[in-house]
Amino acid sequence: MLSQFGLKGTFYSSSSYHQFFFNMSTPSLEQEIKALRQQNAQLKHQLHTITQASLKSDENAEHIETERLTEQLELRIEERTQTLQMVIAQLQAEIRDRNEAEIALAASEAKFRSLVEHANGVIFELALNGTFTYLSPHFTDIWGFEISEVLHQSFTHCIYPKDLPACQAFLKKIAATGKKQSGLEFRAQCKDSSTPWMMSNASPMYGIQGELVGFQGIAFDISEAKRDEVIRKQAEAALRQSEQRFRDVSEAAGEYLWELNLEGVYTFVSEKVKSVKGYTPAQLLERSPFEFMPTTDSVKVKAVLKNACAHKRSFTLEHRNITPSGEIAWEKVNGLPLLDEQGEIVGFRGAGLSITDQKIAEEALRCSEQELRQKAQDLEHTLKELQHTQSQLIQSEKMSSLGQLVAGVAHEINNPVNFIFGNLFHANEYAQDLIRLIQVYQRAYPNPVSIVQGEADAIDLDFVLEDLPKLLSSMRVGAERIQKIVSSLRTFSRMDESDFKAVDIHDGIDSTLMILQSRLKGRSDRPEITVTKHYGTLSQVECYAGQLNQVFMNLLSNAIDAIDEKIENSASSSAPNATETLSPLASCLLPLITIHTELTRSNHILIRITDNGAGIPEAVRDRLFDPFFTTKPVGKGTGMGLSISYQIVTERHHGTLSCHSSLGKGTEFVIEIPVNQENVKPDYSIR
Repeated sequence: MLSQFGLKGTFYSSSSYHQFFFNMSTPSLEQEIKALRQQNAQLKHQLHTITQASLKSDENAEHIETERLTEQLELRIEERTQTLQMVIAQLQAEIRDRNEAEIALAASEAKFRSLVEHANGVIFELALNGTFTYLSPHFTDIWGFEISEVLHQSFTHCIYPKDLPACQAFLKKIAATGKKQSGLEFRAQCKDSSTPWMMSNASPMYGIQGELVGFQGIAFDISEAKRDEVIRKQAEAALRQSEQRFRDVSEAAGEYLWELNLEGVYTFVSEKVKSVKGYTPAQLLERSPFEFMPTTDSVKVKAVLKNACAHKRSFTLEHRNITPSGEIAWEKVNGLPLLDEQGEIVGFRGAGLSITDQKIAEEALRCSEQELRQKAQDLEHTLKELQHTQSQLIQSEKMSSLGQLVAGVAHEINNPVNFIFGNLFHANEYAQDLIRLIQVYQRAYPNPVSIVQGEADAIDLDFVLEDLPKLLSSMRVGAERIQKIVSSLRTFSRMDESDFKAVDIHDGIDSTLMILQSRLKGRSDRPEITVTKHYGTLSQVECYAGQLNQVFMNLLSNAIDAIDEKIENSASSSAPNATETLSPLASCLLPLITIHTELTRSNHILIRITDNGAGIPEAVRDRLFDPFFTTKPVGKGTGMGLSISYQIVTERHHGTLSCHSSLGKGTEFVIEIPVNQENVKPDYSIR
C-alpha cells in the first residue's frame, strides 16, 4: 500500500540518521534537515490523499483496511517526527559545540601566533632533508634574510661554515636517539656577513604513523653573553696574574698564603708553608690548622676568628705550631673574612710568616735582661739577708759581733758591686761603640737590603738603641745606691759597740731621715711627705746609738707605709661627682710626719713620732709588739720591726714604747728612755 505512494525505502532509523548527520559538515546538515521537512510535508499530503480516497471507497472491508493503514501511517509519521526532533536537537547541540571549539581553536592559534612572533628566539621547523618548513618572524631580525628567501631552502646556507659539522651532528643525534637535545652553540651566517653566536634546542617531529618527519626547535642570540664570557675570562686571567704576582711578592717576603672554609679546614695553601709549619700543602689540605697547634693557642685563634667573623674585619695574631719533629714554631698571621657576592662570609684568607727566629732573639734578649736584673736582685737579696741577719743577731747573745758581721757583709757586697761597676764601665763603652757603628751603617746605607731591614724590624732596633743606654745607666744608679746604703749601714748600725755611749739623739734621727729620703719624696700618686721636727733642748743621752737608730727606722718606715695606705684607700673608694672640688688626695690634706723631742722633769727623753696616715684598728693594736705579727702584704714586712724596737727600748734602755692611734686620723708612737744609764749593765740578749 505504501509503495504505491512512492514511500517505500524512504524511512531511516534514528541511529542511521544520527550517523549520517554526524559525518556531515554543517552546511550538509542544514540541507538534510530541509529535505526531511519536505518529506514530512509530502507524507502529510499523501495521508490527506489516502483519507479522501477512503471516503470514496466501499464502506465495508476496504474502508476498514483504509482506516487501519491510516492509523498505521499516522503512528509512523508521529514516530518519525519524534525521531526527527531528537536528531535536530542533537545536531543543534553538536553545532554549538563545534562552533565553540572553532572559536577556542582560533583564540589558541592567535595566542600561539603572538607568542611565536614575540619570542626572543627564532622558532624553526626542518624537514628531514634539512630544508626550512617554518620560520618565526624573528628570523629576519637576526639573519637579515626575508623568510621567503630561505623557506624550503637548506639550513646550511644560514650556518657559519666552520660550525656546520657540529649542527649536522646535533640533528643526527636527535634522529638517532629520538630525544630532545639542548645547548648547541654555533655562529649564524647572516645576510650582512656578520656571524652572531646562537644557541639552539631542538626536538624530533613525528607523523601520523609515528614516523620521523623532521625537526622543530628554537635558536637564541647569545652574542652578548659570549662577549660577557670573553670579558669574564679576561678578568679571570687578570685576576690569576694579580694573584700570582701577590703570591710571588708574599713568598719573596717569606710568607705563605692560605684559605679556610667556615668549618676551619684548609682549602688552599701555597708552597711556602713548608718553611713555616714544616708540612707540605698536600699534608695540610682538607685538614684544620688547629690540629697543628697547642690547645691554648687553638682556643685563642678560634676566638680571634669568631670575632673577625662577627664584625667582618681583618685580624693579626701570633701563635705556635707543632712541627712534624714535635718542635714549637712561631707564626704571625694576617687574615680577613672571605665574602661571597651576597656579602656573606664563606671562609677566611690571609698570609702567614715564620717569626720563630724573632721569638728566639726576643727570648735571648729577655734572658740577658733577666740575667742583669737577677744580679741586681741578688744584691738586693744580699741586703735583705743582711737585714734579716741583723734581726736574728739582735735576738741572739752574739750582739757584740754583729758590727763585724755587718762590716764583713758590707765588704762582700762591695766586691760584686765593684765587679758590676767595672763591667758597667766597659759595657757602656762597648754599647756606645756598637751604637755609633750602627748609626754609621745607617747613614752610609740608608736603604738596607730587605733581609737586614727585616731583622732590624724583628728586633725593634730603634727601641734597643734607645733602651740599652738607659738600662746600663739604671744599673749603675742601682749599684751606686747599694754602695751608699752599705756606707750608711756602717755608720747607722753601730752594732759592734759593747757599751753605752753618750750621743746626740737628734743626729740619729736625722741620719735615719737621710736614709729614708727616697721614700719621703713625692711620686705620681702622692705628693712629698712633709717631716716637721720640733726638737727640744736635750743633753747627750747614754744609749746604744745603733739600736736606737734601728727603732727610729722602724717607726718612721711604718709612718710612711700608713700614709701610703691611706692615700691608696682614699683613691680607690672615692668616686668623683659633680659636687666634689677636691681630689681624694687633697681630702686627706698633705701627708705629714711630726717628730717631737723633749726632756722631762724626771730626766727622761721623750720622742714622739706622729703621722696622719690610716691609723691602727684596736684589735691590731693589742698585738702590735708581738714577734712576727704584721698586717702588711707578703714581702713587705717580717713582723719583727716593732717587736725588736719594743725590746730595744724596754729591755736594752729600760724605757717605754707606747702607741696611740685613731682609725682614719693617724698614729703616734712615744719613746721614753732615761738620759743616764749608769746603773744599766750591757745586755745583748732579747728575752
